Formats: sequence, structure tokens, C-alpha cells
Amino acid sequence: LIAANVVAPSALSFYLEYGTRPGVYGSQSTPVDLAANQPKEIDLKGLAAGTRHYYRMRFKTAAAAGYDAGSEFSFMTARPAGSSFTFGVQGDSHPERLRQMFDPVLYNRAMQNVSADQADFFIMLGDDFSVDTINQANPRAVTQPQVVERYTIQRPYLGIIGRTTPIFLVNGNHEQAARYLLDGTPNNVAVWAQNARNAYYSQPAPDDFYTGNT
Repeated sequence: LIAANVVAPSALSFYLEYGTRPGVYGSQSTPVDLAANQPKEIDLKGLAAGTRHYYRMRFKTAAAAGYDAGSEFSFMTARPAGSSFTFGVQGDSHPERLRQMFDPVLYNRAMQNVSADQADFFIMLGDDFSVDTINQANPRAVTQPQVVERYTIQRPYLGIIGRTTPIFLVNGNHEQAARYLLDGTPNNVAVWAQNARNAYYSQPAPDDFYTGNT
């Protein structure tokens, strides 16, 4: 199973078509409507294990007569145990710290290099969505839109690799999603942070493939 997470600047209808050979798409997802700037997650099921799959998006606006075709990309499903594979790891990218710890040109180049490697998966070790620096003078004044903005900053960069490589996120201390920060209400920075992660970056949850704490 592969989860595709799609965001667009304007409303449209879309579906994904996919198959195991370039340019040959024997399967497709059900068309769904996408609101402007609101992420939508869809699952691609019935995939062959240990196989490279090729896909493209078909999309149209409400006024369009037919669906346009996007570029073709590919991904690799889980390989058999004992097989060799390629993966990437990063941490502390801090895109909010422009000209201090972050250079967008170099980060873009790094993402392009990862994409060229066609890694089987990519793990982010934390401090890539720093929430605690939004308002250090008055942390209680932080708002949900500000937290969400921290997660949208990364979309243009992680989209470079996410269209070919599954991305798995780990919370760092700067993400402010630790249990001790919960206060029993939904209007809480830790809840906002985790909800933003779940919305913009599809993450594993316990099902017939993944095990874990519900």
C-alpha cells in the first residue's frame, strides 16, 4: 500500500493512474475533489511487492471538459527480506531559520540528489518543523494557523522526493508535540502540531500492514 498526499493551490478533481511499466497504467484510483490548499490522502492498493510502479496524476478544474495528465513518477514497494535497498536520513533542517541554519538553494540541491538516488524510503529525524520558535517571548500566543504554516514550509522541498520516495517523520524536541505539553484540550500546540503532520505528510498507522499503538 502507498499513501499519496496531494495539495493544490486551487480546487480541482483528480485521480492517479498507475502500473508496473513506464507509460502503461492498468489501474487508477477513484476521482476525488480537492479543495484549494487542503491536503487530501488517497491509498493505492493492490500493488505488487518488491516492484517499481509508475504513476501520474490526472486532474481538471470544474470548468474543464476533460482531465489533463501530469508528469510520470515512480516508487518502489517494500522489497523482500534480505534484499539490498537505498534509504536517506536527515534531521535539523530548520527551514524557518533562513540565513542562520538554512539555505534554500542548498536544501533544494540536497532534495534533488535524494530524488536522483530513487531511495526506497526517507526518514526525517526531527527538528524539521520547528514550532517552538514561532513566539518564544509568549508561547501561549501561538495560534493553530502559525503551527500549520511550519508544516507547509517544507512541502515544496519534500515534494521533490515525496513523489518518488516514501517519507517517514520522527518528532524532535522543536516540534513541540511531546506528551508533557498536552493539557487535555484540543486547542493545544502539541495537538495542532501532530494534526498538521498527519494532514500534510501521510504517516503509518496500525492496520493490516503496520503494527503499533492505536
